[in-house]
Amino acid sequence: MTNENETYRDSFKALLTGYGFFGGWDYAHFPASGVPELSLRGDKPFTLFVTLCFKNIQGGTILEQKDMFQLGIMDGLIYVIGLDWCSIKFSESTLGRFTPQCWYKLGLIYDGNLLTVYLDGVKKDSFRCKPASKRTAKAELVIGEKLDAYFKDFRIFDRALPDEQMQQLASNEEFRPENSIAWFDFARTGRKDQSPNRVKLTTKAFCRIVIVKPVRQFRFNINRKYDNVEEMICEQFNMPKPISFTGCIGSKSGSGQRTQLAGMVSLGTPKPIMCEIEGEIVTVWESIDIAQNDDM
Repeated sequence: MTNENETYRDSFKALLTGYGFFGGWDYAHFPASGVPELSLRGDKPFTLFVTLCFKNIQGGTILEQKDMFQLGIMDGLIYVIGLDWCSIKFSESTLGRFTPQCWYKLGLIYDGNLLTVYLDGVKKDSFRCKPASKRTAKAELVIGEKLDAYFKDFRIFDRALPDEQMQQLASNEEFRPENSIAWFDFARTGRKDQSPNRVKLTTKAFCRIVIVKPVRQFRFNINRKYDNVEEMICEQFNMPKPISFTGCIGSKSGSGQRTQLAGMVSLGTPKPIMCEIEGEIVTVWESIDIAQNDDM
């Protein structure tokens, strides 16, 4: 288990080990023709369920069908725009202000009359909407336009799920993907849709599907009283062979939040030199791209 008090770099604690679907631009879409049963114009019931972690909560779209529907976030608050039939910005008192570095399970249910939001399986609020729009929904559905976040999954149903089924989804209980019209589980199946529709998901821009993991490193400082040490270190790091240490390195107590190390070592440079170093064990983060293809 990684200590939350340790140093983090370009990371967020929700992703200690996990998969994410990441992009800061309009980066994933599928055509409306791929899910003919689905309508987001307010004429039919539907359910959306998504597990995501925001890296930035200033603004972005979670799901959009142009000129029909938009589910997004702005300044830490969730909003819904159903053009001509519904428009809601969920207040801090009902839904709670979203923050970065946390996984959220967000559900949205429309039964043809009421729009209800769920957070982590808990019903938060319901709103009465206007009569349905009569326009035809032909535009593609876009996931994550200008949204800086990670997705674990994305699911769409062509009906209003009951409360117990929404709780099932939030608690990761068995819920067959055959019951959905779009079911993406990025952690296990990448872009492959698990629903009977086999929706074709296309990724754009700098989208990546990655696994993010913590890596422990020793961050150190070298006593400057030795001549040309820094130059030797720079030369060593420019070589393919990693730098090595030999000698005595002992622990010492610091703030109690990180492991402090100090002692005399010999740097494994072409011209070894004994010097004093001190440093700490820190946690940094690495992401590894997961190869994606249409057959996954």
